[in-house]
Amino acid sequence: VKGVYRDRIIVECGDVQMGRRIPFLDKVDTGPKWVTYTDGVAMVGSGDVLVTVEDILSMYKVHLALPDVSVMCLLGTSFKQLYRNHLKGIEEIYWMLDGDGAGARGTVKGMRELAPWVTRQKVIILPPGNDPKDLHIKQIQELFYDR
Repeated sequence: VKGVYRDRIIVECGDVQMGRRIPFLDKVDTGPKWVTYTDGVAMVGSGDVLVTVEDILSMYKVHLALPDVSVMCLLGTSFKQLYRNHLKGIEEIYWMLDGDGAGARGTVKGMRELAPWVTRQKVIILPPGNDPKDLHIKQIQELFYDR
């Protein structure tokens, strides 16, 4: 494979396509770990409760742990304008961004921005330095249900 897809694992979800460089094939640091190749919304589930996460692998892990809720991958820490179209029928949002400074800042900003559309918002605080994909299924369930 040549060009932009070279030495990358490609992950697709709906109309979103992302790639992550394979470290042992990467001879030179050529940019970010993840690259989004298409604009779109990566979301699984169809419940009236939405959990937001930063990356696709975290989205799938949370969906495995919580199959009755919708999970949206923000592809970062910002809730983009495009995502608002997918809030129809959502009654409650849980912010489960990474347990780092960027995740904390993204949660505060997102909650502020979405307050006019969704009044019930909660934060799920992850252990410092962890992403949802780093946690065991049981840990995700405990964080969600024992909040």
